[in-house]
Amino acid sequence: MVCPKCFDEVDVIYCSMLVERQHWVGLVVDLKNWEVLVLDCKREVLKDEQVEKYIEDITIMLPYLIRKHGVNMRMLTQRLDPMTMSRPNIQCSCSSLGMFVFHF
Repeated sequence: MVCPKCFDEVDVIYCSMLVERQHWVGLVVDLKNWEVLVLDCKREVLKDEQVEKYIEDITIMLPYLIRKHGVNMRMLTQRLDPMTMSRPNIQCSCSSLGMFVFHF
């Protein structure tokens, strides 16, 4: 198996995260802008402070994981400062195909 090279072949990583065992959010890890965007179409379920509490650890840990498991020289010398985090206000709708559409 060949791992894709972050910063060379991969600029953005998408994943989901369960917050407080009750609410799923999407995470967009933007390597070029060194930030984590939290996509949450039901912002009223959790306060910003609750989400930030969970995401803060990720923004601190990810730079170390990127450096430790780097598969290219750029990753091995990547900065270690925490990534920034934002939770933009977005509206979400479901298309006729069952796909979610985010409106920023």
